[in-house]
Order: sequence, then structure tokens, then C-alpha cells
Amino acid sequence: MATHVGPSTAVWPTHHATRAGRALQRRLSSRTRHREASPEALPALVPGERLLGVETDARGGPVAATDRGIYHGDDRGWLRLGWEQVRRVDWDGPRNALLLCGLTPDVPQRTEVVLRHGSRLVALARERVAWCTVPVPPTRLDAIGTLLAVRRRPGADGLVWVVAFGAGVNGEDPDTSVRLASALHHVRARDGI
Repeated sequence: MATHVGPSTAVWPTHHATRAGRALQRRLSSRTRHREASPEALPALVPGERLLGVETDARGGPVAATDRGIYHGDDRGWLRLGWEQVRRVDWDGPRNALLLCGLTPDVPQRTEVVLRHGSRLVALARERVAWCTVPVPPTRLDAIGTLLAVRRRPGADGLVWVVAFGAGVNGEDPDTSVRLASALHHVRARDGI
């Protein structure tokens, strides 16, 4: 699958959290030092998604991390950011802010979550994004564009390929898709992906 600079990619459907997920959240909550979000305040998870931690942000809003992404709740609902959609994780210590830099144009360029002191979500976010990242340098693809990044998608077998098409290249053209598939095949073979 190629994700490119241009139209948005699909949004994954979500389902209600399972009873097991809520039980796990209660167990995790009992082991933390902070006031945690109640089990009823959990985001809807996709089937097979595992809850890894739930905390509250500095304003008391819930923040949930799973094996597939991070959820931040507010008055309007939940914002979900998949780990494969994050380019970089930063920490602003003086402000206790977790900074998640988006990888593609269809996600926020920068998501900021102000956490409580001692939050474990920073280390968790760094670990999950590092797992998703396939170390491939930016690579020029013959007359198509540039391969910017490759990510593993948690919970799925495929990879996400982020490609910036060159000027005048139509990403919707079937011929471009064939040439892109061939170019990515060569990158896979060369880099052992």
C-alpha cells in the first residue's frame, strides 16, 4: 500500500471496548500513581487492539495508549493517532508535554498532550513508534517521486509506504501504480524488507 502526499487515507472503523479490555484497564489503573480515567471513559477499540495504559492529562482528560495507537479524549470525543502515523515523538520537559509529529498530511502535523509528572506514556510512545519505523533512507524512485518513509502497521501484515510524487506525476493513474509497485519491489529486494 502506498500512502502519498495528497488525498487523505482511509479512517479505520472502531468498535466498543471489550469487557476484557475494561478489566485490564482497571488492573492497570490500580498499579499507577495518578488518578486514572474510569473504565467507562475508554475509547472504542478495534477488534484485537490491546490497551497498554490509561492516564489522565494535566486537565483531567483521559489518554489511552494501545498496541496500535494513542487516544486523547476531550469534550468532542476521542482523537486517535496510529503509531505508524507518527514521524517523531518529542518530550517538552518544562511543560510536561508529549509532542507527536504527524507523518502524512491526513493527520495533525503536531499533536500535543500535556501529561502529569511521571507519566509512562512518553516511553511507551517512543517504543511503539520505534517498532513501527522501518529504517529506510529517503530514496529516489525512477521518474515517480521519492520514498520518504516505511512503517509497520500494528495489527496488520502490510507496510505503509509514504511516497511524495514528483511534479507532473498523477498518483491516481494506473500506469503510475504499476511503476510504483515495481520501484517499491526493487527497494524491498535491495534493503531486505
